[in-house]
Amino acid sequence: DLNHGVGVDARHAKSLRRNEMKGTRVVLVTTALAFVVAPPGASALWTALPARTHTSITRPSGRAAHRRRVTKLGASPGNPIVNPQTHTLYVALQCRNPNTNGTCRHTAGHDLEVFDTKNCKPGVRCKLIAKAAAGKSPLDEVIDPKTDTIYVGDAAGTVTVVNGHRCNAVVTKGCRKPIATIKTGGSIYALAFDPKTRTVYAASPSGDVFVIDVRKCGTATSKGCRAPVRKVKDPLGPDGIALDIASDTVYAANAGVNGSGHTVSVINGASCNGAKRSGCGQTPRRVKVGNNPFWDV
Repeated sequence: DLNHGVGVDARHAKSLRRNEMKGTRVVLVTTALAFVVAPPGASALWTALPARTHTSITRPSGRAAHRRRVTKLGASPGNPIVNPQTHTLYVALQCRNPNTNGTCRHTAGHDLEVFDTKNCKPGVRCKLIAKAAAGKSPLDEVIDPKTDTIYVGDAAGTVTVVNGHRCNAVVTKGCRKPIATIKTGGSIYALAFDPKTRTVYAASPSGDVFVIDVRKCGTATSKGCRAPVRKVKDPLGPDGIALDIASDTVYAANAGVNGSGHTVSVINGASCNGAKRSGCGQTPRRVKVGNNPFWDV
């Protein structure tokens, strides 16, 4: 959790996520229209400025101020994710031409932008390599490292399946055409992937955690991409999700009514996954955690 380590203007910040790459450990901070690559030693010191004045990352301490390059984006980003095997950074963009209110126009495009992490380091402005199709208003993505498949969830209620073998920092010929699109039926704010059961869990504020079987929906085969999506009812509006692989437990942070949520739903992944459905119909146990756990898991 970097919320205590990196200060971000809450009005403009979208997400914080630490990514580790071979040879270079970095902290990625995404704001409304930009992201910053900062060294790990600065993870507790750097502050992201609002997007409209965002020209640097400043360090709020008594030491001399430092500056880091900011990579400006054409739209509001979702969570970034890195595949260290292909040295590729993926950043989902919700639209190319946000209007004055910061929302997407009807004709705006939505994509998954691809960057080469070998040339995207602290002090360097990162170069865009390619753009991949990513549904409408994509917000989060996960990677299956075994098959090199990227799953991108969007606000329109679909998961776009991208072939990482053919869409990365080196090979881009497969970026424009996704493998498949999975329909869930509710807007998706966050994703988590279980490599043991090959299951993608998707948090939807509409009141569900979708359980997607991806054993036969990836780079190797797309035969299972049209299979029905299971779901766990969570009426408190989950908008964040995390997974403990060792215990096979799924945690969904609930926004609640008008963003006043203060609970996390605990789901048994051993009995509710892509292969097993017996536990999916059970009401998840809830744990109180404080006021509004929005984006915290």
